[in-house]
Amino acid sequence: MLSTSAATIVWCAGPAGAQAVAVSALVQSPPLTTSPPQAGPAPARAARRVKLSIGLTVNGAPAGEVTVDTDAAGDASIDTMQLLARLEKIISPSILDQLKLRIANRPFAPVSELRSEDVPLIFDLAGLQLRLDLPMNARATNVISVQDRSAFGSATPIDPSSFAAGATLTLSQRLQHSRGFGGIDRDPALLAVRGFANYGGKDGVYLTFLGGIREDNRFFRRGTTLFHDDVENAVRFSIGDLDPQTTGSYQTSSNLLGIGVERSYQDIQPYRNLRPAGRGALTLERPSRVDVMVNGALYRTLTLPAGQYDLRDFPFLNGLNDVQLNVTDDSGRNERLNLSFFSDTLLLDQGVSLFSANIGQQQDSFSQFSSTRYRHSPMFSGYYVRGVTDRLTLGGSAQADRDNILLTAQFVLGTPIGIIGIEGALDNSDFEKKQYSGLVSYRLNSVSGTGRQNILAIDFAIRSAKFSPMVFSDDRANPYRYDINARYQRTITETLYATASFSYGKGRDPIGDLVSGSMGLSRSFGRVSVGGTYTYRSDDRGKDHRFNLTLSIPLGTNQSLRTNYNSHRNRIAADYSLIGYEGLDQTSAEATVYREDGGKGVNVAVDHYFNRFRASVTHDYQSLDGVTTQTSDLAVSMGVGYADGRLALGRDADRGFTIVAGHPTLHGAPIEVSSRYSLGPAARTGVLGPALVPVQRGYQPDVLEVKIANAPAGYDIGAGRIDILPGAASGYSWVIGSAASHTLIASLVDGKGVGIPYLAGLLTPLSGKDAVPTQFFTNKTGRLVAQKLAPGDYALRPAGYAAPIATVTVTEDAASIVNAGTIVVKDYQP
Repeated sequence: MLSTSAATIVWCAGPAGAQAVAVSALVQSPPLTTSPPQAGPAPARAARRVKLSIGLTVNGAPAGEVTVDTDAAGDASIDTMQLLARLEKIISPSILDQLKLRIANRPFAPVSELRSEDVPLIFDLAGLQLRLDLPMNARATNVISVQDRSAFGSATPIDPSSFAAGATLTLSQRLQHSRGFGGIDRDPALLAVRGFANYGGKDGVYLTFLGGIREDNRFFRRGTTLFHDDVENAVRFSIGDLDPQTTGSYQTSSNLLGIGVERSYQDIQPYRNLRPAGRGALTLERPSRVDVMVNGALYRTLTLPAGQYDLRDFPFLNGLNDVQLNVTDDSGRNERLNLSFFSDTLLLDQGVSLFSANIGQQQDSFSQFSSTRYRHSPMFSGYYVRGVTDRLTLGGSAQADRDNILLTAQFVLGTPIGIIGIEGALDNSDFEKKQYSGLVSYRLNSVSGTGRQNILAIDFAIRSAKFSPMVFSDDRANPYRYDINARYQRTITETLYATASFSYGKGRDPIGDLVSGSMGLSRSFGRVSVGGTYTYRSDDRGKDHRFNLTLSIPLGTNQSLRTNYNSHRNRIAADYSLIGYEGLDQTSAEATVYREDGGKGVNVAVDHYFNRFRASVTHDYQSLDGVTTQTSDLAVSMGVGYADGRLALGRDADRGFTIVAGHPTLHGAPIEVSSRYSLGPAARTGVLGPALVPVQRGYQPDVLEVKIANAPAGYDIGAGRIDILPGAASGYSWVIGSAASHTLIASLVDGKGVGIPYLAGLLTPLSGKDAVPTQFFTNKTGRLVAQKLAPGDYALRPAGYAAPIATVTVTEDAASIVNAGTIVVKDYQP
């Protein structure tokens, strides 16, 4: 049976800003044994055990939470399923198998029985933590990439909304200045709408569209496409308006209305390196910084814990490559590791394939202000390319309509002295006999022993007289039978660069031969660089000699000035550039001023990113040979997005977005959201509601963080950060804060005023719509802490007790930190 008695509540002063709450307490003794009372000393009680969710650290780094079953003496057992899940990617497979043998399929196993020389597991009762310091031989081999695949680290991106839609509306106006600024002719204004809808999240379907209306009530539709992405295999299935991919030098780009399937790594897996991957091993005995140097240039810095690593996906340059890893450990010791690998942008990794197959009605030429029209005859466009080995890639393509067929074949071979590529094409038309073309290319990028880079590229192309892929030549012959193009670039010193090029085209009667060439030098002086180029050309029209001089001066981290002189028409120009990152209140601008024989001109383009819209102004002025023209383009864009029942206004919403709203408990405090790509604030909440942060590009990771001005004192917003990995066009909804934002503190003492240590249990809600069961525990002095409480009444019940020992109320207007004072439990028995 249980005995119950009233508890005495003793209040104590809390920290500034803390609010006392009403506490009533009933103290019940723990369950008694069924043994009858005996004379003499009381029998020893079995130690009371509690289950706690505590943090696991591996070599000092957080590895997640696990559940332990422990008593006040620290005799702990651990949830083995959770432990294996946390360690399977950290411990080497052989050591993990030994750990599984010691677990022996038990759901909970004592820490002392799992501990070994290879797995020195320690339960820290005072710190409520599980620690594991793995020796080097027990650590798993990690596969890392020097490509910037993700901004997450160990973070897991949240899922997008199952249904989202967004659109960007752009109102634009063109002004023609016919008589300076005194006479202005206004073109009809245009309202364009570009947007998307997504159902089912990243694994669902997408609809994208572009259309609009002109001021004279003329509607236009540019494209509407319904598609699904197989993300794992990087394959896109589409129906509607298609823009098929092409490969090689001969396939023509054709917009279709039809159906298609294609492997689209650049869209769906933009982080993937399709070239032959680097292979290498690296063992770090201590936490280290690794600088990856590719051909003498720093490509990326990795901060890695001690462990064994298999290096993958180096972004090497074509041909011969030098890779150097500069390793600096936490003691300051520095070591260098030299690696050499072979790769090329023309080569695919072994087993990697690219393909595209599309069929539909070919689009006719169109105007921006008219609906798209299509031809009556269907067209097919497709290709297939595969990496047979790391050094050999083969492929081919086909395009056909009612009148034309184009077939091509590709061969790319990597050798220690460079890359050799061969491509051939056959063009067959109902109106012409078979035509052909061929291309042989050679690429070599080499690096000297001092890290200086040399680049050589040579192309030889030959074509028949009327070779014109998928287009009727109309009796116009190709002017050149064959041509040769060569280019060489050399790094002479760390600050001096040289280039040279040569071209020769063998003319087809009556066209004469073409000879051209150039030589250039550039020199950097700190951040300032100067360059000069000489070009020569000789053909039927005569000979031409030109000189070009350039001076580039950076004006800051995102501004630059470039001046240029060209001897052709004695043109002198100055270009100014201000780079914005589509961030809140940022500005992008470009301006060009030039003067030449017979003319002058000015071109200015400015974009400014406000919180809810984007404004742009472009003005072009030209005065050439007595003819003056001026054109101004004005545009304002605003986006609207919908996700998870929320609507928000912002600058752009057609690529995807994140809606950020504050919880009512923040009482309207402004929230500023920063994006990884905007290099600063991207959007903020305000009188028009939630913030809308545009997605910069599909399938690229982003990190959003928030700052809150004038938040309630002590308010717990959680991590204040989310990681997203959007699909082709995704919508997210993020609410900052919650009703469960209160922290309860108290002191539990026994009848003698001694703190009750290591007591754990649950605060079980008795009322409150947002209240949920919350774990509490006391430290060694009896200090009780419970976080993330919502307003409501809670019963405080320690683990192992059949009834609560107290009730606590968190009122609706309670401060963020709630102080329950000191709770005295008179009949407490350890």
